[in-house]
Amino acid sequence: MDRKFRRAAVLGGGIGGLTAAAGLVRAGWDVAVFERAPAIPTRGTALGMWPAAMRALATVGAEPAVRAGGTAMSTAATLRPDGSVIAAVQRPISMNLIARPALLGILHGLLPPGTVAFGVDGAAQDLGGFDVVVGADGINSAVRTWLLGHGYDARETGKVVWRGTLEAGQFPASETWGPGRLLGITPREAGKTNWYACADLGVEASRAALSLDRAGQAALLHASFAGWHEDAGRVLAAGEADFLFHQLSVVPALPTFIGSRTALIGDAAHAMEPNLGRGACEAILDGATLAALLGPADSPASVAAALRRYDSARRRPSQRIVRGSALVARIAMASSGLRPRDAALSLAARLAR
Repeated sequence: MDRKFRRAAVLGGGIGGLTAAAGLVRAGWDVAVFERAPAIPTRGTALGMWPAAMRALATVGAEPAVRAGGTAMSTAATLRPDGSVIAAVQRPISMNLIARPALLGILHGLLPPGTVAFGVDGAAQDLGGFDVVVGADGINSAVRTWLLGHGYDARETGKVVWRGTLEAGQFPASETWGPGRLLGITPREAGKTNWYACADLGVEASRAALSLDRAGQAALLHASFAGWHEDAGRVLAAGEADFLFHQLSVVPALPTFIGSRTALIGDAAHAMEPNLGRGACEAILDGATLAALLGPADSPASVAAALRRYDSARRRPSQRIVRGSALVARIAMASSGLRPRDAALSLAARLAR
């Protein structure tokens, strides 16, 4: 086998890109990761790792550290803005929560020193010497544009999202559904609390919100959830001091995730609404699957075959998750049909006990 052939460029050092890189390194590939950010971020909220993602992390050697560095989800409830319960799950949930910076640090630690070039735009590099190019470059992916053109650019949803962490004090896990609004609270490691809030403002208003200063974004957060239940008020009052804020966009269904020597993973392939909590998980599954299939490849023909198998394995399943997330978003933030919605959710929760 010609080892010199097996060179992979990963554009993007996020969760999917680092998972793919770790898997390819384990399979003996020479990997270079190009990440535009200057370093692994130090801020970021908790991500839910569902069982399939944990199994995928095990294939690249990350599962034990992720399990040890996170916290298990226990019970959770879906609430109305007044705090009344729509549905509750009273048994442990098979999900491990871990902070994004911690997960990225674990994955980065699996790679040989120097594998990741921080502060470098991979799309601006000469990639001709690489046998595989992995497009893990996020929602505004240059690799996706190379493959498919601008007809598949990300599309605005009209929603904005705040995310934050309370360093002291844990609140019960819940997600509160209100007309055009949603607020989630989950535990984090070391007694911290993770929170996220979403408001559907419409496209023009969401664009305008991006230009607000921090005080304006905090005021918008307060106004969007004024009068909600006590835990919501306490979390947001504390969270207004420090939060991440962004507009929510999605990627339309792509006709392919691959080119002749190129693959798209993570948000570059299927950026979705976050309502199923599966965006990071799907990126991990993409990266681990791609690495497993490319692992033994040792020629252009075998690379092309592995990429076709990757597209077959991951495109339709991930696009089903995208559609499911959009459906849950519509249900959770609906303004009408609330009584039948709440009754159906309550019944589903009781049947799951």
